[in-house]
Amino acid sequence: MARRYLEESNRPVPESVMHLVRERLIAERADLA
Repeated sequence: MARRYLEESNRPVPESVMHLVRERLIAERADLA
């Protein structure tokens, strides 16, 4: 969901937010693996 929101948004994303999103995606991949 977060990834789709970022792709649809043309607004610049703060690096801190990108870090949180990466952490969330990594956690989700770990759960799926």
